This record gives sequence, structure tokens and C-alpha cells, in this order.
Amino acid sequence: MVCVNYCHFGILKDALSSNNLCAQALELEIVESALVEDSGQSVSLLKELQNIGVKISIDDFGTGYSSFSYLRNLPIDILKIDRSFMINAHESEEDRRIIAAICAMGLCLDLEVVTEGVECAEQEQIIKDNCCHEAQGYYYDRHMPADELSQRFMTSQILLEEVYYYLPTAPNPPAGCL
Repeated sequence: MVCVNYCHFGILKDALSSNNLCAQALELEIVESALVEDSGQSVSLLKELQNIGVKISIDDFGTGYSSFSYLRNLPIDILKIDRSFMINAHESEEDRRIIAAICAMGLCLDLEVVTEGVECAEQEQIIKDNCCHEAQGYYYDRHMPADELSQRFMTSQILLEEVYYYLPTAPNPPAGCL
């Protein structure tokens, strides 16, 4: 885990600018416990990052200090459901209900919802049924070095739209999901 402070904020802005990178293309994943430790300074810094266009994601949601007050008060754009809820979702009604509840809550708060740990078609269908914006997991592919990923896209006929099962206009939910 990397601690980002105001010194890093300046470096981040300079790096984006000097490399002609769009801040809206950058997503920072924050684990819940990091936000709890120093919420005052963290919130201020996250708001500044959001103000320049950086998307803020809470990673592994549901495994740490999950609280409605944190969701209400923290400047976040994306809620990432921890893979531990997805592992048995295709076999467990309870896990499916938890996923449905987190997705509904995220959508109601105008957050983009991402599910980690999708490993089979049945799990993918569960998150589609719950209007999750994106999914990650071995069902789609394994981790790979950046150069291998780049090479794969350069030599493939696959379109980026095919990598995701749909590309919603985040943070609004896909049509028909509410």
C-alpha cells in the first residue's frame, strides 16, 4: 500500500501534465482501512484528486470498516465489491443477496460498482442481473505484465468494447436497472 500525501499530489499533477495524460483516465484504489486511519486528511486529499478529475475507488468493499457513514462522507466514485462475496455466489443465495444489496446501494449513491473475482459465466450473470457496471476476474483473463497486455491488443482483432460486457455511462446505472 502506498500512502499518498500532499507532496505526492504535486508529483501526481506534474506527472499527468508532463506526460499529457488525462486525469479522468486515472483511477486510484483505496482500501477502506487506509481511509479510516486518518480520515480528515484523507478526505481533503481525495477531494482535491477528484477536483482534477481522478476517479477514487474503495477497494475490497465489505471486508473492512464498511459503513454507510463512510460512503456518505467520503469523496469516492467507484465501489469495488470484494471477491470474497463472489466466490460462492453462483451456489449461495445469501452471497447473491449481499451482492444485490451492495450493487443497489452503490447505484442509489450514484457510484460506479465493480465486482472482483468473477470466475464463471454464472457469476457474470449474477452481476449483470444486479446492474454492476464492470467486472474483474479470471473468467476474463489472468494477470499479465503490461507489455504482454499491450502486445495482445496490438495483435488482436478484439475491440475494447468486447473486453467489458457493456460500457455504461458511469456513474449513472445502465438503462432499465432502476
